[in-house]
Amino acid sequence: MSTEFEGKSYLVLGAGITGRSISQFIFTQGGKVALCDDVAEGAVRPESVDLADFDAVVISPGWRQDHPLVQKILQSQIQLLNEIDLAWLI
Repeated sequence: MSTEFEGKSYLVLGAGITGRSISQFIFTQGGKVALCDDVAEGAVRPESVDLADFDAVVISPGWRQDHPLVQKILQSQIQLLNEIDLAWLI
């Protein structure tokens, strides 16, 4: 098991196929995960996200750069990753 994810908290933007797959992978590697989505039932709503709760954010391809939460992330110091970035961490 990779220790890259162990004990860290990740916010995954997008509760579709990509986001759920990424969440499951991070969880199996010992990471903590919260799914965030504008419409998916059971996901954290973007307006309620506190970036201080996370070590990194993984963004799914469907999220627009001008989304208010993405803008907030870009203006912060939190690490922003996509699925290809995650593949390089393995």
